[in-house]
Amino acid sequence: MEMTEEGHALSESGIYRTPPVGNLESYMEYVETLPVIPAPEAFGLHSNADITKDMNGTAQILSNLLLASADAIGKIHHLLNLASI
Repeated sequence: MEMTEEGHALSESGIYRTPPVGNLESYMEYVETLPVIPAPEAFGLHSNADITKDMNGTAQILSNLLLASADAIGKIHHLLNLASI
């Protein structure tokens, strides 16, 4: 089956396929049937890419929390020092 043919699988699972030929409205309806949060396979990636993305996102959030809390602790320490003068 050629990619230009209707229903050609664009992913291994078959979730992503070429839409039937139609007008703009039919294409928009087809797009609305696709998952809101696309799986890595939509971009040609292995399913482990999703795990890696989540781990990197978590690491970044935790890093930002540590930076923010260290900054806040430094400010509190500075204020306490000023108050004790």
